[in-house]
Amino acid sequence: MKRYVVPVGVLLCACGFTNGSPGSLAQTDTQSVPVRHGTVISNGCTLDSWQLETLGTPEMKAVVEDVVLLCLLPHADGSVTPNDPSGTVQLAMLVTQLQGMGYGVTLAADFVTDNGNVFDGTETAQELGTPGWSAKVATNIALAAQGANEVDLDLELLPASAKQDLTELVTLVAAAVHPQTKLGIFLPPATMTPSDVPGGDAFDVATIAQSADRFRVLTLDYAGVAPGTTPGPTIDSGWAVDAVRFALTNTGNVPVDVSFPLYGNDFTTSSLTAAVRSTTFLEAVGLGETYGQVPTRAPTQELVLDYTDDTNATHELWYDDARSTVLTLGAWDYTTLPSNIGVVFYGLGAEDPALWNAVAKATVP
Repeated sequence: MKRYVVPVGVLLCACGFTNGSPGSLAQTDTQSVPVRHGTVISNGCTLDSWQLETLGTPEMKAVVEDVVLLCLLPHADGSVTPNDPSGTVQLAMLVTQLQGMGYGVTLAADFVTDNGNVFDGTETAQELGTPGWSAKVATNIALAAQGANEVDLDLELLPASAKQDLTELVTLVAAAVHPQTKLGIFLPPATMTPSDVPGGDAFDVATIAQSADRFRVLTLDYAGVAPGTTPGPTIDSGWAVDAVRFALTNTGNVPVDVSFPLYGNDFTTSSLTAAVRSTTFLEAVGLGETYGQVPTRAPTQELVLDYTDDTNATHELWYDDARSTVLTLGAWDYTTLPSNIGVVFYGLGAEDPALWNAVAKATVP
């Protein structure tokens, strides 16, 4: 997952330590989780049979109310795909299917990729500054999202100089989709001004709040995903609280969500091949079985798997299971985060298959 790198100086966890065993966290057996508005994000315009089956379970419906499909792609010419007849029909059918299952459906526009290229924010800033581009994109987003309950905008790693252009884009999209469709904004997980994460200073949150119906704070990849980054958890509950509280200082009455990553991060710790990639829960389990290693619990209660692959590269893989997820969600009680803060689960399909049942059972009013 391409997200935010948190500076080492603000890391709060005891990263790198692995104490205990996967079955030693007895306190989560009775951990309660407060009721919150639940949303799940899936990358792409389609869902596989396993994802659809999961969405159809009572346990999932007890936890999640909305489904976000991160699939609309704005391009340099102002077009927004999918816009071909086949793609638009298939997407419309999926939106209708999900709504028929009882979910609200959001289509999110990903401004980070274009024709397979991943941008660092510079290209997007150039497009935002091109006369007429934002107006064209806003019109095409509204067309592509017809039938959806909400449209979200995902803009990352923008320079601070793009602030005015970004605000204009949000205003134009809001005018194009309101009142039929709501508008949500993905926010970098900044905890201060100037921003402590890339892209945070490009968002004039107080002004954008006049056009937005929801903010989703992307509290993902706490330990960072840059090559050579110190391995660590994908989320820290205290850091996430700080990011949400900081956002609340400017969002007014607009609803705000905290994010929880369903995927794990596999850090290659060999000095010559330092890198990181995202993994699913089932892949992490498979890697442990393949290389004969048993994961341990970190102080922050995530699972940590140390293994050496077939090329003799060493790895440190951090991931959550149902138990550690319930523990983190339970830490966000109403005293810590207000009851109107929602939770976004990022990465449908990457989670522990036992997750939704565990969260549903632990959730109490």
